[in-house]
Amino acid sequence: MWALVIDPVHVARLMPAATSVVADGNRWAWRLQTYRVLGFQVTPEFDVEISPEPEVRVTFRPAGRTAAEGIHAAGQFELTERGSSHTDLEFDLDLRLDLGIPSLLTGTVRSVIVRELQRGTREFFRNVEREVRR
Repeated sequence: MWALVIDPVHVARLMPAATSVVADGNRWAWRLQTYRVLGFQVTPEFDVEISPEPEVRVTFRPAGRTAAEGIHAAGQFELTERGSSHTDLEFDLDLRLDLGIPSLLTGTVRSVIVRELQRGTREFFRNVEREVRR
């Protein structure tokens, strides 16, 4: 499973919300799908610096253009061995966006993006499980 979470090509392929994840060394540039809500469209793009701890976790922190553009992205993939044939995968993401939209609409737009990211995360876990069973 380690090979899946350390390879940005696999991560982008398995995570429905990601349209691309491109690596330049330990810096990953993420581009997520476009979210259209109430006439606004948001396409989150952010850079993270990854810190891998082999076979245990990949931690990512904001890097590069992220902070300058009002985007904060941080989190980790964490693997926990549960015996010889079982490994748990936990994914934690803290994504903050300065959307530049009227404050009256912020709650609605936020709820749509959160709902879609949660759906995408569930699909990511299903995709990882299918990939591991191959």
